[in-house]
Amino acid sequence: VACGCAGGVVRLFRTHTLEYAATLPLPAPDGLHGLTDEAECARLAQPPRPQSPARAAFPDAVALAFSGEDGRHLSVIYADHSLFVWDLQDLRSIRRLRSFLPHSGCVWDVALLPAVQAPPATAAAATAAAPAAPPAFATCSS
Repeated sequence: VACGCAGGVVRLFRTHTLEYAATLPLPAPDGLHGLTDEAECARLAQPPRPQSPARAAFPDAVALAFSGEDGRHLSVIYADHSLFVWDLQDLRSIRRLRSFLPHSGCVWDVALLPAVQAPPATAAAATAAAPAAPPAFATCSS
């Protein structure tokens, strides 16, 4: 179970017990869309120390959707119109799989696209282990 909150906070809970499982990393702070360094985002999220600038403001998490057959990916739409896809395979080390920042208006919907596999060119290619591609999706924005 995922719960989107104010200030970019997204918490995860175990399905059967509702026991707390993890918190996602924060997205880029308001006004810093181009910031991709998760360590810098974490530093900006720290409470201010005396005589230091105020804590950065983060956009609210406004919509969430699990994707994939095993629910390993979580798509989160934030109030600043950004969309992040998080990889939840290891809850001790949640990582950002993708981020999409160009939406100029509200994101109204996210739809998973069906997986399409190209036929292998050779028998060797058919037996080679290829990494699984993340699910593809489309967004609807005004």
